[in-house]
Amino acid sequence: MTGNGEDPRETPTENGSASSPESAVRDALFAGVETLCDDAVGSTSLDGAAVAVPKSPRARELIHATDIIAQRLDELQFTIGDGPCLEAFVKNRPQRWADVTISSSARARWSAFAVDAIGLGVRAVFAFPVNVGTRPLGVLEVYRRDAGTLTDREEQSLTDYATAVGHTLMGNWYLHAARTGSAPNTLDTVAIVGADNAGGHPFSRAGIHLAAGMIAVQLDVPAGEGLDRLRAYSYGQQRPISEVAADVISHRLSFEDHRDDAR
Repeated sequence: MTGNGEDPRETPTENGSASSPESAVRDALFAGVETLCDDAVGSTSLDGAAVAVPKSPRARELIHATDIIAQRLDELQFTIGDGPCLEAFVKNRPQRWADVTISSSARARWSAFAVDAIGLGVRAVFAFPVNVGTRPLGVLEVYRRDAGTLTDREEQSLTDYATAVGHTLMGNWYLHAARTGSAPNTLDTVAIVGADNAGGHPFSRAGIHLAAGMIAVQLDVPAGEGLDRLRAYSYGQQRPISEVAADVISHRLSFEDHRDDAR
């Protein structure tokens, strides 16, 4: 699942056409985030960045990743349910991991993440909450191929970019709400509406959730357990969860032979 040999210069994996009306809604809600991610990388010594927002406690939607490694890092944390991005959101404070190769409290907490991050050629990971008011709306997650702490200027710059992402997302939501007559009453709506209109869009996890539903039917288990089984299989096979999901959807992979394991 680490994708050893990945070229970090590759563009992130796209999951289909972005021309549908649903994708247009997502485009409007998340407009400007790509530029902010690119600028965050260009103005610092970081090699890549991504922004993710939660749809539910069990699922997050990736808004944008600057490169394939940033995308894989976010997907890895989605798969194993742990890592600096998730902790930054839950604890609402930055997570700084200047060297993923050395023994540390972070390495102890995120041991599974560390192994695969190293396999991707990543040596430093930092995550900054995207706040609106006092609540985190998402996370700006960045990485570097070389170990090392952030400079004071970089720390402030990334904090400012995370703030800018939050303001951009909320500004987009208020414009969307004004056009559609929706009530902009919760921050979570940004993530929920964006994720629900993500089908066929780059970075969408709609295929993963579709595959999880198919697995749940095959195993006769709740949908949440279907997602857990998909995550476990992906991690056990060391394959990106999006690739495994594609195999399930295309019927190249079935979990019906594992029905007894689900009991």
